[in-house]
Amino acid sequence: MLFSLGLSSMFGNLEGVLTPLHDLKLVPKWMPNELFTALICLVSFLVALIFTMGSGNYWLEIFNSYVGSVPLLIIAFFEIIAVVYIYGIGRFSDDLEFMTGRRPNIFWKVCWLVISPLMLFVVLIAYVAVQAQTNPTYPAWNPDYVNFPDTEVLPYPDWVFAICVLLSSVPVISIPLVAIYRLICCMSGRHSEGSVHNDPNPYANEGYVVES
Repeated sequence: MLFSLGLSSMFGNLEGVLTPLHDLKLVPKWMPNELFTALICLVSFLVALIFTMGSGNYWLEIFNSYVGSVPLLIIAFFEIIAVVYIYGIGRFSDDLEFMTGRRPNIFWKVCWLVISPLMLFVVLIAYVAVQAQTNPTYPAWNPDYVNFPDTEVLPYPDWVFAICVLLSSVPVISIPLVAIYRLICCMSGRHSEGSVHNDPNPYANEGYVVES
């Protein structure tokens, strides 16, 4: 059962990686999809080997504490800002009406425009402020500890703290990098003529087909 559960979870995780890479056309055309998927699985397997070592539980604690906290808040905050304020709440409402036949009511618009960004920003600032005031620690399994078998709480070494900062930064580093790249392209006028961003129709892409 656990094996089947792991496989079903990995299907979703792999598609979350493979689909954006294919949509952005970052996969060489000569490479079969099966081979590219196998390479992604191999790289993931090699990275996951650190969790099987003696220190695997400590690495798991680091990933669990720093990869799924600040990055998710930052991504969610900029995602809603990009959709509501840059793409536009009006265009987004038009898209929802096109797909569902109904426009979002005032409740959803207030949530998207004010409540959700404000709450995400407050939680993010509070989390960063709390983390900055405390020294990161981890529960260590130490047989020489006085209260063994209880775990001993120890501070992270400096090099591990650097890894924690790196793990928190890598998932969100694409946000400023892509924003700067788009700004440079916009200022230099290097947008391609067939770019979706130059077309007023948000569905003008190869993945959308109008039904007749």
